[in-house]
Amino acid sequence: MLDRFINENTYFLSSCKNTIENSSLKNHGYLKSRMWSQYGENHEGACLVFSKNKLVSAVTQKYKDEEYLIYHGDVIYKDYVNENSRHDSIDINHDTFDTSSPQEIAIQHITKYKNEFLLCKQLDYRDEEEFRIVLLKKEFGKTQYIAPEPKLGDCLIGVIVGDRFPKVYSSLLDTLSNKLGVSCRRLHWMSGEYYLLSNKG
Repeated sequence: MLDRFINENTYFLSSCKNTIENSSLKNHGYLKSRMWSQYGENHEGACLVFSKNKLVSAVTQKYKDEEYLIYHGDVIYKDYVNENSRHDSIDINHDTFDTSSPQEIAIQHITKYKNEFLLCKQLDYRDEEEFRIVLLKKEFGKTQYIAPEPKLGDCLIGVIVGDRFPKVYSSLLDTLSNKLGVSCRRLHWMSGEYYLLSNKG
């Protein structure tokens, strides 16, 4: 029931982190080749760079009065074979069924174990350095819900295109980035590593 509840009533906004400390990048998520291969159209795609603070603020401000529970945070990566907490999160006290509906129990249980259900992945994915914003419907089975569509344009601060991004679109990309007031950079692969160049590079 919990899996079905999460699949049908939860919306995820996920991103790869790039942490800035003392004006320097600490985690270079956009420089990981596997991320571009898996999520970036085999290096032909684009990476949209958002401000995490602006992103969280935009979503929470828009949906704070809606019928959603909002969670956000860094994804936790665990080896479930050696972790007991995952087993704790799937145990539900059967006595609660006498006083609460299945929908109420699901909400309460997911809220209690939100990190395990909503902000956790297998250890194999730890290199993704993922940050998530999760919107969870407060009531199960309501058909009148409209999927959330937060406006994220004001949160966009840059665009990075892959090493194989079609150069025919470079001028269009420059025009759009100038219009939006955001920087546009291009990755370049040389001597076994990435370099971040201007879009014209």
